[in-house]
Amino acid sequence: MTSPIKPGHAQTRGAKAAQRRLKDDDAVFEPEAERNWESDQQPLVEIICGKELELYTELEPLIRLCNSVSKRGFNSLESQEVVNFHAHHDKVLSDPLQAGLMSDIVVYYEDADEPKNTRDRIFSWLNVVAVGEAKTRDPQQERYQTAHYLQRHLQLRPELHSVLGFSADTKGYSLYYHDASVIHQCSVGWDNALMLYAFVRQLHQGLPSDPSIVNLRPENVDPSWVVKVEQKLLLITCAIPDPGLGQRRLTATARNVAMDATTNATTNATTDTATDTATDTATDTATDTVTDTVTDATTDATTDETTDAATDAATDAATDTSTVAAKLDHELWFIKDYYPDVRRRFNEGLLYVKAHKGEMLPGMMRVDHFGHPLDTSGNRLTTTDFGDGPNQTRVDRWKMRIATRDIGDSLSNVPSLLEFLKIMYDACVVQRHLYCKGILHRDISHGNIMMAPKDDGRYYKDCSKGFNQIKYLNQVLNPEESPEPACLVIDLGHSTDRDRLAVEPHTLVEITGTPRFMARSVSRGRLLGPPFKPLSTKMPKLNGPSHNLYTSCAAEYDAYNEAVDNFAQPLSEPVRTEFRHELFHDAESTFWVICWFLARSAPKNYEPENPKKSNPDLKAFVKAMETHIPGDLVDGRNSLSSRLDAWEQVLHPKLVDVAPMLHEMHKYIRPEWGYRPDLKKTYPEHAHEALMRLLLRQIARIQGDMTKNVEFAVGETRNLPMPELLPPKSRSATISTLLTTNLPVDTKKRDREDNGEDSTQPRRSKRLALNVESEPSLVSEARNYEWPPMDKWLDLPTHLASLSTSPSTT
Repeated sequence: MTSPIKPGHAQTRGAKAAQRRLKDDDAVFEPEAERNWESDQQPLVEIICGKELELYTELEPLIRLCNSVSKRGFNSLESQEVVNFHAHHDKVLSDPLQAGLMSDIVVYYEDADEPKNTRDRIFSWLNVVAVGEAKTRDPQQERYQTAHYLQRHLQLRPELHSVLGFSADTKGYSLYYHDASVIHQCSVGWDNALMLYAFVRQLHQGLPSDPSIVNLRPENVDPSWVVKVEQKLLLITCAIPDPGLGQRRLTATARNVAMDATTNATTNATTDTATDTATDTATDTATDTVTDTVTDATTDATTDETTDAATDAATDAATDTSTVAAKLDHELWFIKDYYPDVRRRFNEGLLYVKAHKGEMLPGMMRVDHFGHPLDTSGNRLTTTDFGDGPNQTRVDRWKMRIATRDIGDSLSNVPSLLEFLKIMYDACVVQRHLYCKGILHRDISHGNIMMAPKDDGRYYKDCSKGFNQIKYLNQVLNPEESPEPACLVIDLGHSTDRDRLAVEPHTLVEITGTPRFMARSVSRGRLLGPPFKPLSTKMPKLNGPSHNLYTSCAAEYDAYNEAVDNFAQPLSEPVRTEFRHELFHDAESTFWVICWFLARSAPKNYEPENPKKSNPDLKAFVKAMETHIPGDLVDGRNSLSSRLDAWEQVLHPKLVDVAPMLHEMHKYIRPEWGYRPDLKKTYPEHAHEALMRLLLRQIARIQGDMTKNVEFAVGETRNLPMPELLPPKSRSATISTLLTTNLPVDTKKRDREDNGEDSTQPRRSKRLALNVESEPSLVSEARNYEWPPMDKWLDLPTHLASLSTSPSTT
């Protein structure tokens, strides 16, 4: 059978001949691609361009135009869902975090065969595809208000990699793109139909997303997120979503509801009832905590009072899970999804591997899974490489995930003074052990030091044979015991691998950390001035019980005294001393954590103080801590007095017995130890040594007389005098991580969210306490969800050079 004769191109010789032939035949054709509006759309465009004040009410010309474009796009695609545009200017978009916003237009998916009545439909950030804003009075305002909406949308949709939005006025329309790095706007006039068609077509095709995260019930007020990590199904029970721009992230506790976890838990439940009771208590405590983003602010979960038919059916299918929901003994997990800079030199997951290489490092969080989540094509989720971000810069970011079963509890839940001192002692031990293993933490903060996990002994069982070159407090008190650290140190996201500093020495000059707790010289990026030279600073001394405890488990007491106290060489001059982030800087951060916690601590049965009657020392301390911004500005912490009576005034009267400890700590931490390079070579841990001696002295004092222990009002803080707000210059909670952006908001009171005010400290996102524990049917839904076929769900970080795992020598 022969083929019909068709016009075609014969084989040509060489590229130039081929190009010439294509040109002669006029072979490249550029279709119109909806450059012009259709005949039924043009009248709507004319109304929008000035013949009606309201674009989305009355005749709704803008809504009708967008739906006309959507219908044409739907007809050209094979899809069961159509994109619909709907006026929403008089209703609030439901928001599980805070008071809602009122977007002029919402865009949503609808089944083409079974359209629903939008009058009864509740729209929320969890189920809209995009939002739009229309302005006829103040067109310039639309860009910032729309950008604010996109931030909220992406914040509450962790499954999405990016979101789209649009705005319109009588002169034209704008399309918006937002991911973890940028918010882009493209504006055109109403003579251009192409952009709107492209926008709608992209919505039909779907937004870039992470297939490993699903909201099982997007129509509900509260999200029901489940995350697939390899073979595990992690149903999120408590979450804090932080918005972009910058290092957008989601931190959450979750319960593994995969079938194998449930089977194991059921077996354990039948064999050990007492263990179940203890575990349930620990689980309840841990679920209330979101580890590296712990915040004092809490929100009540919004309960969804409606139960649809699908839920009823799922309940019947979930009878096997109803008795298991509270019995997943060892299957409580912590998840952190975030978008680090692709240029970041050290991968957090690999640093955890290094920290626990050889012997587990007790008191340091471990990771069970880490890597880059992939899209359905097997590619890493990376922010756009097109255009600039804030301040004409662009940071390329990619998504990372860390999952662990090591879940600590917030310092805000520490029950007593003695327990806090133990936690801080062991936190110093962990930092020293990290240094021995070649890692410098560089982000010590109140959120990154936690109480040890309460997980029915699993954690301490693993710690028993761990690395303990320096003894943990329980071993100091009883040398026969194995390591049982009171703390859990987390977050190596800004840490440094010391074994690679020979090839990347500039790493240690970077400014990293949490502003309130950053060491002063790290905050300014250079050494403190000559007045801070350690001319006469001595190592704190111990006597009595604390000295006996120390010398029973360590042999370097006199060596540290000699190295610090009897220094005869001339101090390095500032011009000859290069700034580097060193271990003693982390010790200073630990000191700021200690004094900030104790200054804010409220004893049991606390009666709130009148902040207006606070003494000057307390006011100065709070102002220095609250208003600190890294950079060249004056650091108020340099001016804080280290006098004993000053620290007595900072603390609550019931805590004045620890004022001598803060007084001596401050005297040791206040000097610039960068002028003593000799200590870095021989005793780099000297500042931690000083803190631990002073902590041990207080621990021995209280254990000798338990009436000296002070119980805290758990979850409460003192009513401190808040400083006056500085000019608006907000910084992120962690430097190198921009979590918020100062976008103006609409002055029209259409939103229930207040306009807020500028502050030197960012407002952390609120915690979402999700009511999934009471709905065992969600377990069945998670198990029966049809996940896309994937070769793997996490891609290990292969872009980095091989990470050294050999312990460092000091």
